[in-house]
Amino acid sequence: MYWPFLLLFIVVPLLELALLIQVGSQIGILATIGLVIATAVIGTTILQRQGLAAFRQMQDQMQSAQVPMTPVVDGVFLMVAGAFLLTPGLLTDAAGFTLLVPPVRRWIAKTLLRKAMASKNIDIKVHRRGGGADQARPQDASGRSGPQSRGGASGLGPATGSGAGEVIDGEFERLDETTINPNRKRP
Repeated sequence: MYWPFLLLFIVVPLLELALLIQVGSQIGILATIGLVIATAVIGTTILQRQGLAAFRQMQDQMQSAQVPMTPVVDGVFLMVAGAFLLTPGLLTDAAGFTLLVPPVRRWIAKTLLRKAMASKNIDIKVHRRGGGADQARPQDASGRSGPQSRGGASGLGPATGSGAGEVIDGEFERLDETTINPNRKRP
């Protein structure tokens, strides 16, 4: 746990500094500062558009009773990209711009999910109610289970199937006016 912080707070800034010095000696200090500012402005503009698109997609999927997995994953990666783009430096800007490419984001998400599932031996079960019978199918890291594919084209989207939609098991208690206010008498 010590090494990632050493890498993050010491090695990366030193590499950034060395690269900025090298670029500054080639194109000049003002041009280097302008380049860093330009990449931050361009990156945050792209980030804002993609973030709003992911938010709209999440709202649309929630309104249609789907689990907005892809927009949530995109949102997390866009937040990381924003942090990279706002950090002064060319390496972090390159990492931020890389995360702004949707296929790259989805590939990284799938890779991380596969590694997490392989290392932790995680078994994900999705319970659906459709056609009068409950169905539970374990999913592998690619988001597929049995003959029925789970997820959109990216494998991270909402589950699809022949069922009537997602079923969330839970308990409820009906509250009426006499339950909320026990002193009130029923008519």
